[in-house]
Amino acid sequence: MAIAGPVRTASISDHDPRRVFTSLYEEHREAALQLLYRLTGSWSAAEDALHQAFATLYARQAELDLTKSPRNLLLTVAVNFARREYRDGKRMPPPERSRPGPSPRAARVEELIGQLSPDERAIVVLHYYEHFPYADIAELLAMPVGTVKWKMHEALARIRSGLEKLADEM
Repeated sequence: MAIAGPVRTASISDHDPRRVFTSLYEEHREAALQLLYRLTGSWSAAEDALHQAFATLYARQAELDLTKSPRNLLLTVAVNFARREYRDGKRMPPPERSRPGPSPRAARVEELIGQLSPDERAIVVLHYYEHFPYADIAELLAMPVGTVKWKMHEALARIRSGLEKLADEM
């Protein structure tokens, strides 16, 4: 069966924007908040980044390309907002402990991740906590894959060094 005429991709403007954004919000809110919390170390900063991402996407809905994953669009905007806030010195303190009474090693890893640069922290969190492959991280952060791998290598070296110091202290 042949398709008559050109195949057209959907855009948000083809649908009721409220329904599309409500669905996107309901489907990805919790996962996005968890990711942003790991990046920012603060629930309020995570919520700010998430709301800023939705506001930006809603304002720019006519420009969006839905051939890409709406989830990735949301995460790209949210993660970049959180990184920009950290670079501007406004947010992203070291992460609060995510669970009561972690082992000294787990607490030290969280502390060391909190000391990484915004890009390194985003890469580590996206790869190890969210299980994103390097190619997706590169797309999300608008970096070459090689840069993502290099920054991951540097971040892990810093974390490893900090853990070796902990082992020496014990």
